[in-house]
Amino acid sequence: MNTLLRCLGVLVTVLAGIVASDPSNLDFTTGDAVETVVLRFTVGVVGGLLIRSWWAIAIVPIVYIVTYWIAREYTCPGCAGPTYDVGILGAIIYGFIGLIPMMFGTALGAVIGRGLEQWLTGPSAD
Repeated sequence: MNTLLRCLGVLVTVLAGIVASDPSNLDFTTGDAVETVVLRFTVGVVGGLLIRSWWAIAIVPIVYIVTYWIAREYTCPGCAGPTYDVGILGAIIYGFIGLIPMMFGTALGAVIGRGLEQWLTGPSAD
């Protein structure tokens, strides 16, 4: 059951990366920045809850970023690499705007997930 939940956590992250790769939702407005922070934090919490390991802090963002750039090749065939008006630096900043909250969300989700797991399994017989 643990392996199934951990795989589901990775799958949720992959699906979020695919959905985020749609180029029609990148206008670089303040609302987009807030939406990016909230959605990536949420993806981090869900991934951390399901994976329940400190490794999730590295796994969730890496899987998300790799999936995002691979899926971007298929959702926007003419977009090779970062095609933002603000250039490569803007793409890097935009990525870090969402990466840091994702890592915090993953850490929070991992802590909550471990607590739930211990609560559901009951006290150990040590």
